[in-house]
Amino acid sequence: MLVTYLEASRDLCETDSILFGAALAVCRIIGAKVSTAGRATGHSSAIPAWRRRIEERIAKARALIGRLICFRSGNNRPRIVRTVRMAFAGTNVSLSQPDITQKLTERIDDLKQRIAAWGKRIRRYTERSTRFNQNRLFQSGQKRLYESLERPMVSGTGPAPNQADTVAFWRGLWSEPVNHSEGPWTEVVASQCAGITPMDPVIITPDDVAEAVRRAPNWKSPGLDGLHHYWLKGFMVCHSVLARQFQEALNQKSLPSLFTTGITHLVPKDQATNGKWNGPSTESGRHGRILAQPVVRARKPQRGPLNGSCGESVCGYNAHGPVIITPDDVAEAVRRAPNWKSPGLDGLQHYWLKGFMVWHAVLARQFQEALNQKSLPSLFTTGITHLVPKD
Repeated sequence: MLVTYLEASRDLCETDSILFGAALAVCRIIGAKVSTAGRATGHSSAIPAWRRRIEERIAKARALIGRLICFRSGNNRPRIVRTVRMAFAGTNVSLSQPDITQKLTERIDDLKQRIAAWGKRIRRYTERSTRFNQNRLFQSGQKRLYESLERPMVSGTGPAPNQADTVAFWRGLWSEPVNHSEGPWTEVVASQCAGITPMDPVIITPDDVAEAVRRAPNWKSPGLDGLHHYWLKGFMVCHSVLARQFQEALNQKSLPSLFTTGITHLVPKDQATNGKWNGPSTESGRHGRILAQPVVRARKPQRGPLNGSCGESVCGYNAHGPVIITPDDVAEAVRRAPNWKSPGLDGLQHYWLKGFMVWHAVLARQFQEALNQKSLPSLFTTGITHLVPKD
């Protein structure tokens, strides 16, 4: 049945939906339990178990308070009476004694105090968790922290502003000279800072360059310049020239784009980690990994002084010409993948990709089109990150 549907598939997203539907149909036919929590439509709960238990206690206590108040106001329905008797179980309190109203009030106040204590415990945990996450995010990425602190943007429903009017508005704000009148506080700050000794200017010497090069690995993968550190150590005559030119770049506060442009490599996960990864792990879509494996396998990196600037290529070309993805490449990539490893946003385990062999040719063709167009759907480039505690 898959042949008819796959022939009409137009892109990778549609193929992914067809395969997921086929896997779901098989599970329903054989009566297997299906979990769609890994797909993009569902998200697993991150609430701790102890917090869920406390919230359940709070909900039960609030329901009990409502029943007690109803009984105190004169509601004698059997369900209400049964609940009140359960509330006073284990005590010498009878519903027919004259001071039952006072006992009900004391019981209600006790439950309210318990709810307040439980709620304060949850608030303390929430505040501590928020503070911890913000501190950690401030150290790893301040931009993301500030974005999370900003209020959510409200998208307008009206027409888009005119480009000429927008340019004229901001040009009138930033291009016109304005004389600002500073307050007296600036003089106070200036007097307080008058005794601060300015920092000495940074001077880059040839010894600094030699020391930086000495601690660098010899044959680490170079950047766009293609130069390994081995040659920078051997050609010692370049140290003084580099020190002078780096000093000029520091004074001018500018660097050529050659020194600020990086190279991104797609590396298969099983080869990159060798099964010894205990940090954060990212599970992207299965198809995204399958696309990376045949492309990376097209050229194996070699170590040596004449190695190029990169060992892998993701632009569709390698040292032997354009990369061609065949059904055999897809089948080989799937064959080496674990069967029931946690899937990505697509929710497809490798087991189904191995069983539905008719899709290999379709996926190879669609991956080749994506490689030629240099574009992939967001479903295949969005990952799920799990925090794994270290030993």
